Amino acid sequence: MLRRGDFLMIQNRINEGAYVKDIAAELKVSPKTVSRALKRSGAPSGKPGRPAASKLDPFKPQIDQLLARNVWNPQVILHELQTAGYTDGYTVLRQYIQPKRVLRSSKATVRFETDPGRQLQNYWGELMTLVRGVRTKVYFCVNKLTHNRRFHVWAAVSLDANHTYEAIIRTFEHFDDVPQDVLVDNPRAAVISHGKDGTSNLTNPLSI
Repeated sequence: MLRRGDFLMIQNRINEGAYVKDIAAELKVSPKTVSRALKRSGAPSGKPGRPAASKLDPFKPQIDQLLARNVWNPQVILHELQTAGYTDGYTVLRQYIQPKRVLRSSKATVRFETDPGRQLQNYWGELMTLVRGVRTKVYFCVNKLTHNRRFHVWAAVSLDANHTYEAIIRTFEHFDDVPQDVLVDNPRAAVISHGKDGTSNLTNPLSI
C-alpha cells in the first residue's frame, strides 16, 4: 500500500520525466499501483473511509428497543426482524448485539411477549426415568404460547422431525387454535443444516 509520502514522490518523479515502470521499481510495487495513484485527484487523506451501509441499519432502532426490554436472545431478535422485512444474516446481527451486552442490567431472563395468536415457541428436553422398572431416556416437547405463557407438554420415545411435528399438531389440538408463527429450537436430530442467516433446514418438512 502506498503512503502519502509515496504519492508525493510519484508526482515529483513524473514531473522529472521518469517512467512509471521505473517509479514502480523504486517503490517495489507494480506499475498498475503507480498508475492508479496518478489517477487520484490528490494524496490519500489517511482518514478511514465511510463504512458501507448495512442492511441491518434500518432495523437498529427496533433492536435497541428489544434490548431495552431486556430481550437479548439473538434468535428471538432475528425472528422479529425477519417478520419486519430483514433479509440479511444472523452473524451481522450478533456482531451488533455483542458490544452492547456490557449495558445489560441483569442476567435474569425477562419474559418476551407477542400479540395474541402471534407465536408458539417449541423446545425439546430429555430425562431418565423408570418405565416398567427399566431405566429409560424419555424425550418431552414443550410448546409455549409467547403471549400468555400457557404451554403444552408431550412425551415421546424419540427426538426427530416426525415427533416434532406431531407434538406441534397435538398442541394445536390442545389449544384449539393455530398461531401465526412457530419458533423451533433447532433439535439436532431434526436439523440437516444451518443457514448463514441463522435459520435451520429441518428434515422431512411437513405442511402444518
